[in-house]
Amino acid sequence: MNLENSTQHASGLSAWQNPQEKQSHEGKSLAQHITEVKEISRRLLEYHKFDGTYERIREYLCDYHDYGKLQPGWDLGNPRKPSHSPASLAYLIESRILLPDKLTSLTPLVWYLILKHHGVLSKTVSLQGTAGQIIDPVKILNPLLEKVGFETRIGMVDTFGLFKIADSLSAANSAEFEPISPRLDAERIRPYLGNKIDEQRWKQQLSLVSAPDFSLLSAYTGWGKTMASPLFVSKKSVTRVFFLFPTITAINQFHERLSSLEPKRVSRYFYLYDPTTDDPTDSDRTFFVARNFLNPYVITSVDQFLLSFLQAGKYYTKRVMFRGAGIVLDEIHTLNPLMLIMLTYFLKRFREPYDLKFLGMSATLTDAMRSYLADELQLPAQACMIFDQGFRERRRVMFRYNDFDIESALVQARERALQDNVMIAVNTVEKAVTIGRILREKMEFPNVIVIHGRFMYRDRAEKEADIKEYDDTRRSHILVCTQVCEVSLDVSYDHLFTELAPCSSLVQRFGRVNRRGIRTDIVNVDVFQPDIRDPARYPYAPESLNTAKMVLSGLRAEMLSNEMQLIAELNANYTREVLEKEMNDARSHVSFEAF
Repeated sequence: MNLENSTQHASGLSAWQNPQEKQSHEGKSLAQHITEVKEISRRLLEYHKFDGTYERIREYLCDYHDYGKLQPGWDLGNPRKPSHSPASLAYLIESRILLPDKLTSLTPLVWYLILKHHGVLSKTVSLQGTAGQIIDPVKILNPLLEKVGFETRIGMVDTFGLFKIADSLSAANSAEFEPISPRLDAERIRPYLGNKIDEQRWKQQLSLVSAPDFSLLSAYTGWGKTMASPLFVSKKSVTRVFFLFPTITAINQFHERLSSLEPKRVSRYFYLYDPTTDDPTDSDRTFFVARNFLNPYVITSVDQFLLSFLQAGKYYTKRVMFRGAGIVLDEIHTLNPLMLIMLTYFLKRFREPYDLKFLGMSATLTDAMRSYLADELQLPAQACMIFDQGFRERRRVMFRYNDFDIESALVQARERALQDNVMIAVNTVEKAVTIGRILREKMEFPNVIVIHGRFMYRDRAEKEADIKEYDDTRRSHILVCTQVCEVSLDVSYDHLFTELAPCSSLVQRFGRVNRRGIRTDIVNVDVFQPDIRDPARYPYAPESLNTAKMVLSGLRAEMLSNEMQLIAELNANYTREVLEKEMNDARSHVSFEAF
């Protein structure tokens, strides 16, 4: 495609300017910008192993996406300049510039992508600057889409996504960008697991290296699954690794540890930052996403994975990053049935076209969920790794059940906190706030930290830093928290006061007590009757709470000989039948027809 001569092909557009002379970005001609976008996108497509079909589509997008900037009324310094995307489309239509050979029939689809390259791929399009009307591209493109296979459709959108990233990198003067593969291996990972390596556990952790491409890991609290998880992809061919965590706390902690191994190659992303307007100044936003998703190691949340595949907002710049990727999902047991359905659907749908690698991990992966995932993802027996010996050898907690409200025990908690570190775990934010206020204002206890899911990021980060400082120095304090304490909080408390919660939640809360110990012969956990004022808004169903209470009644104090008993009771009560009922109820709320 000859950029210098192509303006001559358009009847009525002869007044348009030369791409070698027209400034597209500050200090950069349109021709230079197009050349940069073509080179960056070529490298990106090559890295992600696209076949030759998409090369011609990529070149077409690069050559003509900004051609509307050549219209006489468009000037970089003019804040009221007309939109260039509709003008680019008008140029292509009037000039009859089509994709070559066998790709010609796909031209309308690529025209649509050019028209929308500064917005979301929506069902309606404003042709401002050409005919001025609103059209519905679905009616026009649906007959063509029906003839195009699934893999071709996602291939075109992913080509568009990489082109758009290249467009933003050029606009940000980062044309030198080169994608880099993950490079961690067992030799480099071992030292960062700690100064004292348990050789038996290290041999278990090394089994991750040879695990099948789709695997599950269930390992006791303290086994080191999170820090050992990079071993899973150490000998697998992947473009990058996504570590998916349930909380910002977990994301930040793992980012700090992994960055010490791979400085400047690790990014974290947990923002719902996805503009949905046709904004021609969106390059910085796309660059922001690209900067966070292009690194060899990306630490983010499972929400970002699901949003990318649910085609939310400008998903095309994020979903493509999962091509050839390894995915490590920690605390998989925390997914609700609807999220589990979506996760398994997209993993199955994109497993082959994207050549995905997947590891799901949990300390409390129930037999029911393991069986469900093994069936849905067609996992062989060796793909389900179980290391529960630590549960069998440990009794780090002994508990008693108190048939009254947790607020009645705050005097006891305050007295314990004069010498020990105390955690108070409750089921609602309102309860946490109330208890924090009582401890500070009425009981005048100074060292109280309250943390829950409604804090702004900056405030929460400060509280996490305080928790870490208290834990490192072993200064006595009280942590009042909600469910945020259940996942990836690497701290150890001397005593836990907790409201009754489902068995899986209790096991996680118990894991924050005497975390580095082996056995205790004193009660270090008190469980209390939950304060349910509005059953409709309460986070847990009465059935799950009743089950948990029944389980605890048979394992109080010395009746609990090891932690595996809790897991066994959890499996006995949370059966595949119970899980399937929850999954069937959730399926009624989702349809995958659009995908």
